[in-house]
Amino acid sequence: MPLGSSNSCTGSRPGGREEEDAKKKDWLELAWFAMKRPRKRGRFDKPVAMEPDGTYEPGFVGIRFCQECNNMLYPKEDKENRILLYACRNCDYQQEADNSCIYVNKITHEVDELTQIIADVSQDPTLPRTEDHPCQKCGHKEAVFFQSHSARAEDAMRLYYVCTAPHCGHRWTE
Repeated sequence: MPLGSSNSCTGSRPGGREEEDAKKKDWLELAWFAMKRPRKRGRFDKPVAMEPDGTYEPGFVGIRFCQECNNMLYPKEDKENRILLYACRNCDYQQEADNSCIYVNKITHEVDELTQIIADVSQDPTLPRTEDHPCQKCGHKEAVFFQSHSARAEDAMRLYYVCTAPHCGHRWTE
């Protein structure tokens, strides 16, 4: 053996300890992720959410995974039988959907947002007007008022006022 050479397998050469450590780390991350995946019915959450009034409405639909290869399942229509399926794009696994809802987009607006969206709400001729509630900001006597279209019970009967003065536009509730 020449002087200065060694027989050890250290360093960053291919197949060395660093590569083994990287493979082990990747395997541990995959194992951790596989443990976190749902096993029951292939989803992270329940497909329905209970509303405060006790009724059920679609909520988080969830992500479903293949029971064969653990890849994500995608919605697919069976046109012949007119049913919704979830199918794996990697293998031939399919399962029938227990709910026809695949996406929920629930939008709620606050009344302040609604009055900002409609900048000319004070000029709307279809809204009722009152002189019994003057503007606290500018003192203008006339204001338009409307009831919130909120689905929340605590906002159901609240009236919202908007000053009709062109330079003001103040909004308030009483």
